[in-house]
Amino acid sequence: MMLLFRMGLKNIGRKKSRSVLTISAVVLCSMGIMLFVVLMDGTVDMMMSGIVEQFGHVRLVHEKIVKKPRLYAGSYFVGDAHQLMKNIKKVPGVVGVVPRIELGAYLDHKGIQASAGGFGLDPKAEVHAMELRKKIKKGKIFQPRKKGSKVHEVVLGWRLARRLKVKVGGTVLLLGQTVDDSVSAIKGKVVGITYTGTGMLDKMFYMSIPSAQYFLDIPDKVSSMLIYGRNIHQSRKLLPQIEAIKRPKGIAVQNWESSSYFAKMIPIVDLYVYFLGGLIVFIAGIGLMNTMTMSVMERKGEVGVMMALGFTRAKVAIVFLVEGLFLGIIGAILGVIIGSLLSIPLVTIGLTIQADVMADFPIAMESTFRGSYTLSSVILGLLVGIFSTLAGTMWPAIQASRMAPVDALRDE
Repeated sequence: MMLLFRMGLKNIGRKKSRSVLTISAVVLCSMGIMLFVVLMDGTVDMMMSGIVEQFGHVRLVHEKIVKKPRLYAGSYFVGDAHQLMKNIKKVPGVVGVVPRIELGAYLDHKGIQASAGGFGLDPKAEVHAMELRKKIKKGKIFQPRKKGSKVHEVVLGWRLARRLKVKVGGTVLLLGQTVDDSVSAIKGKVVGITYTGTGMLDKMFYMSIPSAQYFLDIPDKVSSMLIYGRNIHQSRKLLPQIEAIKRPKGIAVQNWESSSYFAKMIPIVDLYVYFLGGLIVFIAGIGLMNTMTMSVMERKGEVGVMMALGFTRAKVAIVFLVEGLFLGIIGAILGVIIGSLLSIPLVTIGLTIQADVMADFPIAMESTFRGSYTLSSVILGLLVGIFSTLAGTMWPAIQASRMAPVDALRDE
C-alpha cells in the first residue's frame, strides 16, 4: 500500500503545470465555500440578534396579535402588567423581563408633519434587548414624565428627526388615538436622537412606558413582554415555566422560534448553504474530472506497464485516487489559508448595503453585514476541497483501471 501512496505522490511532480492547475481549482473551491459560509454565518447571527431583540427568548402577547399582528396591533394588550412582571421575574432562569408598547402617531414640528411608528420602553430593562441608551447619537435617554408636567420626553431616530427638521431640545406634537378610538395629543420634548444603523429603527420615535400608556390610555397594560433567559437555547426550558404562570385571559406565550416568520427562515438559509456547497462541489468536480481524465489519457503507457507488472485494477485506481487526494489536501489547505486572510475584512469591516434598502426590512438589522469566522467554516472549506477532488478523480481512476494492458501499451 505504501508503494501506491509513493507512486501517487510522485506523479504530482511529474506534470507540474497540470498539478498547479488542479490545485488552483481546489483552492478556488475551498476559498469560495469558506467565504460564503463565513458571510452566511454572520448574516444568520445578525438575523438571530434582530429576532431576539424584537421578540425576546419567550414573549407574552395577546393571542389576537399572534393570529393577525398587522390587523390587531394597537388594539389588544397584556393587562395587569406590573404584577405579571413580578411573577415572571421569580421564575428560575429568567434574567430579564422587557415590557414594550407599540404605537403610532402623527408628529408635527413647526408645520412639518410625518407619520411614524414608535415604542414605549423601559431603558433599564432594555439592557437585555435593544439597549437604546447606547445608540443615542446626540442628547440623552428619555425619563418618565414628572408628576404634574404636561411635557413628555421623547427620543427620535435620526431619519425621523431629519424629516421633521427638529434638533435636541425642540418640541413635537404627537397626535394619535387612544385604545377606545378617542383623539390623543401630547407634547413631546426631543431629548435625544438615535443612530442604530438600522433603517427601520432610525425612522421611529421612543418614549417611556408611562408616557406611552398615557398616550394610548392603557393604564397597567403593555403590548408585549419579552422574557430573556441566560441564552437563546434556554427558551424551550423557559416556555413551559412561563406558561404555568397565572396570566390574564387571551394572553399567548411564544418562544422566539414561533414568534417570527424570519425565525422559520433560518433553517431555509442553512439549507441554502448546503445546496450551494453541493453546487460548488459539483462544478469543481466536473473541472477536476476533466483535468484528471487528461492525465489518464496522457499516461496510458504507464497504466499498461503497471498492469503488465501485476498491478490489479483496484491498485491502478488507487494510484490515481491517491494522486487526487494529495492534490485535494494541498489545494484545500491553501484555499483555507487564503480564505482566512480574506475573511479578516469581511469580519471586521463587512459589506455595507445602502441603508434605504434595509429601511423597510421587517426585523431590525444593521445595514452592514459582517461575517462570522468559526471553526466550522474552516472544516467545511477543507472537506469541500478534498471531497470535490476525490469526486472529480473517481471516474478517471475507474477509466484507468478498465484499460486493457495490451491496448494501453500499444498507444504508448
